Amino acid sequence: FFKSFSLKPFFYLFLLLICVRIVYYTLSDGFCLKRIENPFPQGLYELSKPTENTLLELKNICANSFTYLGKGSQAYAFQSQDGAYVLKLFKCYHLKPVTWLEEMQLFGFLEDYKKAQLERRSKKTDHTLKSYQLANDLIAKECGLIFLQIVPSPYFHQDVQITDKLGRTHTIDLAKHGFILQKKGELLFPKLEGWIKEKKLKKAKKLIHSLVNLIVSRSIKGVQDQDPDLHKNAGCIDTQALFIDVGGFHFKEEAKKPEVYIHDVRKITNKLAVWLKDKSPELADFLDETIATLKNRQEEDYGAAV
Repeated sequence: FFKSFSLKPFFYLFLLLICVRIVYYTLSDGFCLKRIENPFPQGLYELSKPTENTLLELKNICANSFTYLGKGSQAYAFQSQDGAYVLKLFKCYHLKPVTWLEEMQLFGFLEDYKKAQLERRSKKTDHTLKSYQLANDLIAKECGLIFLQIVPSPYFHQDVQITDKLGRTHTIDLAKHGFILQKKGELLFPKLEGWIKEKKLKKAKKLIHSLVNLIVSRSIKGVQDQDPDLHKNAGCIDTQALFIDVGGFHFKEEAKKPEVYIHDVRKITNKLAVWLKDKSPELADFLDETIATLKNRQEEDYGAAV
């Protein structure tokens, strides 16, 4: 019996299941409703109660359906039917504690490694969620925020229809999820490149000026970004700059000082400056001149700069 018994069929079946899993994950981008289930406790990351006007705006926007746009490291993104808004649903499975691993008893260096990885995950989760709090409380306008929620809310119920990458339609109650609703911006570099090709340098200069003001406005409120990559984290609505990614912020009182935020502006826009020198020396000079004027301007000029 054992001589005639073969493990090959089971091995091939195992390989087939792995392939199906990989194909499904690729086609769906890994999205499913279970992955956006919110496990975070009330109180710790709860934000202020939304106003009636905010809830009315949310209701009006959710009259749109939303279609899958893409995913980042922290959320799945869906675009509204009218193209004006982006709904980001948190990848809660990336942020919640790994209870089965916490309960597993290992020995020696394996236990030390496990604890280090769990601590790293916990710190990353805490940093990300605190960044959302900062964005909501201090720089909502700079981020184009309409509504941000970290933990499930007892204050409202709002259904919204989303269509995932596979074309499946789901209706979810936003009150039960962690989500961000933002104005939809275009990526900064492609927008500038298009205007350079079309010789619309006046519009490009307005956007560059808005970008510098945006960074200063955020800094004066004590907020910095640990990943200040303008290629992917900054965008614009016409000539108005805004921050797209809100998951990397931290508070630093020192950021409010002019010598600090001027240094930050130069550092953050350095790659943009190099890129502009190649694409449009005139715009590169304008960026440099705009930053140079910061020393002569008063902080209150930036309070509502965006």
